Amino acid sequence: MNENRLLAALPADDRGRLVPKLEVVPLEKGRALYEMGDLIRHVYFPMTGFCSLVALTPDGAMVEIAAVGNEGLIGLAVVLRRPTAACLALVQVSGMAYRVRAEALVAEFQRGAGLQAILLQYTNAFLGEVSQGIVCHQFHSVLQRVCRWLLVAAERLQSDTLDLTQEAIAHALGIPRTGVTEAAVRLQDAHAIQCRHGRIVILQRAYLAASACECHRVSDTTDLAPETRTVRVAVPLPSRPSRVRTVG
Repeated sequence: MNENRLLAALPADDRGRLVPKLEVVPLEKGRALYEMGDLIRHVYFPMTGFCSLVALTPDGAMVEIAAVGNEGLIGLAVVLRRPTAACLALVQVSGMAYRVRAEALVAEFQRGAGLQAILLQYTNAFLGEVSQGIVCHQFHSVLQRVCRWLLVAAERLQSDTLDLTQEAIAHALGIPRTGVTEAAVRLQDAHAIQCRHGRIVILQRAYLAASACECHRVSDTTDLAPETRTVRVAVPLPSRPSRVRTVG
C-alpha cells in the first residue's frame, strides 16, 4: 500500500502515539469530505487518490485553491485552531486514506513534538502553494495552467495515468471547458498527453513542464523537507482492513 509522506516522516515516538488512533477509509470520487462551513470532525491523510480544496461563490462558481495527495493532509485548519472548513474538500480521484479524529490530532500537535514541526513545515509550503496559485490564475495562459495542473495531479497521484475528465479540470481551474479542450488538443497534437473516455495519460512530462508556467516549480509541495525524504517505519501503520469504513 502507498504511504502518506507526512506520516512516514514522523519520528518513531510520534508515530507510535498516533498509529492506534488511525483508521483506513475509502476516498470515493466526487465525495465531499467537508462542505464550506462544516465542522471538521476528522483529518484525512491520503495514501492514494487526491482531493481538491475548492472555493465557491454564492452563484455556484468554483475554483480550486489547492490539490492534496499523499504528500499532505485534508483538515489542516484544525491545528490552526479553526474548527470549521473554509472551503469544499472534494475527492477528484478515488483512493484510500488514513483518518484520525480532529481532537486526537490536535492533542498530539499540542505536545510540541515531531508532528508539530512537520505540520508547521507543511503549512508553510501549503500557504506558499495557495499564494502562487493566485498569481497563476491572474497572469498565466490557459495552456500554461492546464499543464501545471496536470503535472500537480500526476505528482499527487504518483502516476501518469489520471482518471479525470476535461470538465473536472475546467471546474478546478475556474475556466470554461472549451478552454481545457483547446489546450488538450494542442497537447495531444504534440504527443504530450492522450485523452480517452474520462482518462488522461501523460506521455511526456518534460513537454508539460516546458509548457507550464514557473508556478509549478515555485510551489511544488511534494518534497517539503529532508525529513519527508526519509521514511521511518519503526512503528507500522495499520494495514487495509478487509471491510473499510465509509467516509463520514
